[in-house]
Amino acid sequence: VPDILCNAAGVAHPGEFDRLDSRIFRWMMEVNYLGTVYVTRAVAAGMISRKSGMIINFSSVLGFLAFYGYSAYCASKYAVRGFSDALRVEMKRYGVQVSVVFPSDVETPQLEYEHQHQTEVIKAFYQVLAQLFGAKTITPQAVAEEVLEKAARGRYVILPGSDAKLSFFLVGALGNLIYPLIDRLMRMAYKKLNQ
Repeated sequence: VPDILCNAAGVAHPGEFDRLDSRIFRWMMEVNYLGTVYVTRAVAAGMISRKSGMIINFSSVLGFLAFYGYSAYCASKYAVRGFSDALRVEMKRYGVQVSVVFPSDVETPQLEYEHQHQTEVIKAFYQVLAQLFGAKTITPQAVAEEVLEKAARGRYVILPGSDAKLSFFLVGALGNLIYPLIDRLMRMAYKKLNQ
């Protein structure tokens, strides 16, 4: 039984809900959510009997904040968050630590694939985010370093990079007011498209 399990596999395929094939939704749930569940089930019993271990599940900023064009991806990453929240409570009594990671965009081949499938509306929305908040990608190395450092300190929620931290803060501070903010950003994206 490993001392540390890091569930970091994930796929993203953006697109408008009404145009995405149903197989995309199934694919993302199978890889992002059920992949996390199945691998965790494979090692959890051993960690429980040993009364030690660490499980680190990767969700996404889009696991607590939904954006246009990511209905399939957000659903799978919100599921990882819900699973991790429940798992944390259950595993604590056995001395097994659970952490959930909410990275923003990470410089990977997966992100390159994702960019190929973004619609013009999605691209305009991300341009608005970059203009207003300086949104930028983060390197895999930076994510790994922050995850290992925070997990070693027993953190449950891990937010690699400034974009993830700002997003989490805004959602917490604004509560339900986050939705009018997202709507305003979308109006700005539509306006940008029509210029």
